[in-house]
Amino acid sequence: MAQLLPFAAVRPPRSKAGLVSTRSYVSYASEDLRGKQTTNPFSFLHVIHPLHADGLRGQAHQEAVRTAYESFLERGYLTRESEEAFWIYRQESPDGHRTTGILGLVPTADLQNGTVKAHEKTLSKREDLFARYLSTVGFHAEPVLLAHQPVPTLNEWLDRRCLERPEAEFATADGAEHALWLVNAPHERAEINALLAPIDALYIADGHHRCASSARLGNESAGVLAFVLANDQLVVRPFHRVVHAGAPNPEAWEALHRVADVAQCSLLPEELPTGVLCLSHGNQHWKITPHVQPALDVDWCSDALLGPLWGIADLRTDKRLTFAPGTESLPQFALQQDPADWWIGLAPTPWSAVEQVADRGASMPPKSTYIEPKLRSGVTLYAWK
Repeated sequence: MAQLLPFAAVRPPRSKAGLVSTRSYVSYASEDLRGKQTTNPFSFLHVIHPLHADGLRGQAHQEAVRTAYESFLERGYLTRESEEAFWIYRQESPDGHRTTGILGLVPTADLQNGTVKAHEKTLSKREDLFARYLSTVGFHAEPVLLAHQPVPTLNEWLDRRCLERPEAEFATADGAEHALWLVNAPHERAEINALLAPIDALYIADGHHRCASSARLGNESAGVLAFVLANDQLVVRPFHRVVHAGAPNPEAWEALHRVADVAQCSLLPEELPTGVLCLSHGNQHWKITPHVQPALDVDWCSDALLGPLWGIADLRTDKRLTFAPGTESLPQFALQQDPADWWIGLAPTPWSAVEQVADRGASMPPKSTYIEPKLRSGVTLYAWK
């Protein structure tokens, strides 16, 4: 049975919640990052990427982050709750898609015993690096995203509870609206535990390395901060593959026609159905349909296209390959590509297929899914120091 623990949150006061919360700093171009920091003194970017820490590495950088965090506490930009609680978090995107779930701690034991299931391999080097980071800074700034099979009674309970006034609500520049509800009454905490009881597994939608690194902390922390929601609220998009290389191997190109229908097309579809891929170069586009339906399009893409056509074997390290989230239509995406590059468009991987991979203990290629909601840093923190 999956478990979720209440925690004493560290969070911005109501008046500053929208100013403190931020996207992950790696999502900003360097000039945009500095612009955000120079124009907004409350941004949590000042904690996770302090300006005065530019050029610092390793322990020195981690200690600078911890110092900046303590400064935010001293100045009242963050406050520490006195009691443990759950939080209901709701995010509504500009297109009206709404996600509602619970913020709490997933115990370290559940990260280690298979209750929390992964579908991507993690790198030991990155696990070690982030575990050292967490041990020094002593907080989780952003929850991992975990999905479960829908529980109708839980969804109904959350909807009723969200009729009350939120503890915090704010909008962000991307047009999304955010709201938080405090759940600290003993009877409500017991109700949440009872409603979660039918859930026997949680699937990592975003945060594989953070889960693995948190598991390495052992008893140092109580667990990992997580946003837990029903899987039917996820929006799953593809990651397209962009190849910064010359023309594909001509022999492999000919061989491709023996395992797939390769049809040149003048117009790109808005999106692709499962089982169909698109290969493009400049104004040339080919629709590729494997003769045998693959279990996963992303695997077939690696095995039948990236490997044979360009010799790309390691998707994590080959500098000729980059990944682009499929958040726009294929025609819009094509307009933004360098005409010298080749790119492969993919359909979204069904979430049910992701769960099947995790249930088998298998893994998918890196950047197989781009999953929303994207969670912000600094909305609620779990601090054990």
